[in-house]
Amino acid sequence: MKSTGWCDQRAFAGLPNVTFQEPERVAAALKWADGGMDFADALHLAAAADCEAFVTFDQKMAKASEGLNTPSVREP
Repeated sequence: MKSTGWCDQRAFAGLPNVTFQEPERVAAALKWADGGMDFADALHLAAAADCEAFVTFDQKMAKASEGLNTPSVREP
């Protein structure tokens, strides 16, 4: 079966026997993916919620994070 993208993660999260270590961060990542951010990028950024900054070479991720309640995303 062909993957349909981040929607698969949302379906996976809804399974009755699936639990998350930090569900608030997963929920934030899903919300940001709803807004167009790549799900993997969103999950990494959510995991860095307690950090001062998130450093990446990914300019698309940095742009997608603008205006979100996240650590500052910047290039090295």
